[in-house]
Amino acid sequence: MSAITTAPARARDLAMLVAAFALTAGLGTAAETLRGTCIRVADADRIEVWLGSRDDVVTVRLAGVDAISLRESYHLYATLYIRHLLLDKPVTVEVHDRSADGEVTGRVIVDHRDVSYLVISEGLALDDGSAPAGMRLVVAEELARAQEAGIWAPESAD
Repeated sequence: MSAITTAPARARDLAMLVAAFALTAGLGTAAETLRGTCIRVADADRIEVWLGSRDDVVTVRLAGVDAISLRESYHLYATLYIRHLLLDKPVTVEVHDRSADGEVTGRVIVDHRDVSYLVISEGLALDDGSAPAGMRLVVAEELARAQEAGIWAPESAD
């Protein structure tokens, strides 16, 4: 009789373990993490990161950043701002996606700060809605808009 009562209990315990694994499998470890040095800022939403070995350079697109829709002057400002933040500095990239050609889309962190958030909150880019932390980027965009920063500044009356 005990074998009959323990089999359902074991099955239940196994089902709970499988469910717990399924629920937690993507938490905290879903994104690959890269650490390196920013060696080039290609434009307002793409950088190159050297990962430390001789030929190990990866192109990284900033997750959630839409700089293409901007007027040319703000695209340039954003590029210069990102260059100031990142060039020759150690960065961490939380990989969200990797294309067939090896380009990475990810959250770039420098000095414990999210670069996408910084660029958007300065009004130098828009939230493209694609980042997993999209709500935070929506908040950054609303902050820039409320402060009339960057692209949200009123046009001059000239």
